[in-house]
Amino acid sequence: MRIKEAKIAAVILAASMMAGLSACTIDIGSQSTDSKETKSKATDVTGVTDPTDSLPDETEPDPTVPVISGGQKIEYQKLKDGWYHIARKDENGLWSEIARSEDPLYVFGEYNDEVYYATWNGLCHVNIYSHVVTEWIEFESETYDDGYTFVNAIYDGAVIGDTLYFTFSSYAGGTEPTDGLMSLKLTDDSFDDAVQINSKVIFWDADVEHKTIYYIEADSYVLAGTFCRYDVATGEEMDYLNNVESFTREGTLAAVQPYGIDDIYLLDLETCKINAVIQGVDYSNSGNVWGVCEIRNGDLYYKMDDQLIRYNNGANEVLCTVEGHIFYGFYFLTDNVIDLVYNMEDDEFLVDGKIVPAGTYIEGIKVALPDGDSKTFGINEYTF
Repeated sequence: MRIKEAKIAAVILAASMMAGLSACTIDIGSQSTDSKETKSKATDVTGVTDPTDSLPDETEPDPTVPVISGGQKIEYQKLKDGWYHIARKDENGLWSEIARSEDPLYVFGEYNDEVYYATWNGLCHVNIYSHVVTEWIEFESETYDDGYTFVNAIYDGAVIGDTLYFTFSSYAGGTEPTDGLMSLKLTDDSFDDAVQINSKVIFWDADVEHKTIYYIEADSYVLAGTFCRYDVATGEEMDYLNNVESFTREGTLAAVQPYGIDDIYLLDLETCKINAVIQGVDYSNSGNVWGVCEIRNGDLYYKMDDQLIRYNNGANEVLCTVEGHIFYGFYFLTDNVIDLVYNMEDDEFLVDGKIVPAGTYIEGIKVALPDGDSKTFGINEYTF
């Protein structure tokens, strides 16, 4: 199959490109924010010659990171049948239900045998052995003069050590003390105790294993900003690229969406090198990387027109061509099952390289339930 109008350019950054730049900051567009004067709990990286100096030592295990036997990280899966479930994979590779609700659930991670998550009503945590649920902090609402009611809720967070990290944006916007990237100790009992780390975070992702947070820092109502790395242990911040709208990450690889350019930059987060540029990508459906590109097991998957393509070290492989549907986007359900999202139609699935029609039952995981029974959930019951 031919890749439609795909122009692939391998780009290895020469030393001359780095001259005069702070650490590995690279300007890739016309819209930028000067964040150096407004960073909270971050260090100016001017003069850093080796950006890998501050990376955590990957050879030493971190006792605060939940792992299962064989060094595998704890896994969670959100499921939906008539209920919303959170399932957890234990040290024997078995799945069990640890939370259930009539409303959506949002899992953040675990610490000291407690899994922390959010419901529509507030934050909770549940013990992985006793299944005792503790209601932690209740969400509160606020009604403004124009009659708009805003719920002070968070549904996107990550537990790193004994702290919950999350992003929040007040109804008024701006740089209020409650906006941006925040942290809250798991022993605190109110959002009033939360600490603002950076008021200008608009897009983020946490690497729990290495206690690192990646985010885009931008002024209010600006669509793009500086792609940064924040070290939770030291509070140090390092900039990668300017004029970035969104990104997706796996390990030390990030797929970056530059502002105003229909490209994907494949960025090595250790060496600060752009390893490849995928040109002519269409972000119009989602406005960001969702459904457009994803990194899985070191390979970059991306959508171009009606094709799903895998890129690896200069080689491109068309995995499928969608026919008879408007191909909106895609996302992984498992390593070998990809959800193909269509516009105003039921999704189909790409299973081991073959498109499976909508409505086809695909077996997922078997989950032990608290009442001693178990249920095998189908792939179509996975949710995010």
